[in-house]
Amino acid sequence: MYILTLNPGESAFVRCTRCENLNLMVTNEKESDVSLQFNTKDDQLDAECVLCKSHYLWTPGSVAIIKPSQSAN
Repeated sequence: MYILTLNPGESAFVRCTRCENLNLMVTNEKESDVSLQFNTKDDQLDAECVLCKSHYLWTPGSVAIIKPSQSAN
């Protein structure tokens, strides 16, 4: 079992292997942590890029977790 934990406000992204666009997977909009569970870190999962519309494979180990920005000017 492989678990990714998102703190409040954090977002998880996966990168398209064709055009390198970062695609939003999920944002934690709750006031508490959220855990995402996968079978293994190397699971091959299918996604479609919102930019180039290509299908690509990603793994849970390649997910980028982005913290919310501190200032909104």
